[in-house]
Amino acid sequence: MKRKNTIVSILLAAVVVTSAFCGCQKKSDTEEGRATVNSPADAVTNTTAPTIEAPAKPTATPSPDKNRYTTADEFIINDNSDGTQVLRLYRSENAVIRLPETYNGRPYILGNAVFCGNEGIEEIYFHDNAGYVTAMMLWDCINLKKVDLGPSVKSIGAYAFCHCEKLEELILSDCLEQLDAFFLRGTTALKSIYIPPSVEDIDPRAFIGANEDLIIYGKFGSPIHYFAIANKLIFIAK
Repeated sequence: MKRKNTIVSILLAAVVVTSAFCGCQKKSDTEEGRATVNSPADAVTNTTAPTIEAPAKPTATPSPDKNRYTTADEFIINDNSDGTQVLRLYRSENAVIRLPETYNGRPYILGNAVFCGNEGIEEIYFHDNAGYVTAMMLWDCINLKKVDLGPSVKSIGAYAFCHCEKLEELILSDCLEQLDAFFLRGTTALKSIYIPPSVEDIDPRAFIGANEDLIIYGKFGSPIHYFAIANKLIFIAK
């Protein structure tokens, strides 16, 4: 009887241990299962964001080469019967024009309105032996800002710089003699200009349409001085 009770006790203890072991194993499986399920927060954290490259910076526009001479193939050129080359039309849009003394090894003359209406030109430099600016040469070059006529230009034709509304600097030659009608008409950005004492032939309409506040600098007692007084223009002796 005593032995039978001992066996029963051993069997009951085994049942208790087995139940406890199974309960622990079941709990561990449950916990492991929970650990393997990613929460929405985990999904966001574990997701690798795509790499976004910054847009490339625009390439800066190169500065115009002011020492580059304009070439013959940028013009339409005709020959006169005497063999003289005439530049009829500038067909490029370079920002800076620097005129050489010859094209194709020969001298040339500039035709009327040769640069007329060209919106690309911002500056123009005449060569040292240029003798004149033709009528309407730079008419309506709306982006033109600077003109240097060099040392030899003696005359400026009618409407030469008409409607060059951004023109800010006009450098005249010291041997300039003649100014034709309306040569500065519509040059609203031009605030001042120096007229050398060599200028004696001034058309009465020369400054009509120019900036109303244009300041004319010149030599006291020079032709332009008396012209300014007669036409009620602003003049400052220099």
